[in-house]
Amino acid sequence: MTSPLEEYKNGSVLNKDTRDAWCYGTPGVAYSLLIAGKTLNNQSYIDCAVSGMKLASKRLYNIFSPSFCHGLSGVAYICNRFYEETNISDFKEAACKLVDDIIKFYNEEFPFGFKNIEESEGSTKYYDYVGLIDGTAGILLTILAIQNSKKTPWDCAFLLSEV
Repeated sequence: MTSPLEEYKNGSVLNKDTRDAWCYGTPGVAYSLLIAGKTLNNQSYIDCAVSGMKLASKRLYNIFSPSFCHGLSGVAYICNRFYEETNISDFKEAACKLVDDIIKFYNEEFPFGFKNIEESEGSTKYYDYVGLIDGTAGILLTILAIQNSKKTPWDCAFLLSEV
């Protein structure tokens, strides 16, 4: 049996039980690597971060909720931060496309307009949350930040900007 590191090195990653999420997936790691690369003036870190984020924003492994932590809002927001940090237009385009996808989840019948969606053992569950991480607040702040290009410090809660 090959190790996950060996699978990664030879390009044959078999474990798809992962998520391209802000919290523990490629987007969050890539953003940390991008900031480290800029801080240390290390272009190889920056290139690796950009490459990883471009891939993650297209494949969206296990991303099916509009929420921030495990969903489209987190990926959209990280794409937007990548655009702000790199000026690479692909990231702005990805962020805007993801916002369009997020808005499709809106339903005026829901108590907060959006539901967090979680899948576990083959079943899908829907939750009414208002919070920043997995609720409507995080979704709406993401949409406002991307569509209005307005910078506010809410994202420092996720270590995505300075206070």
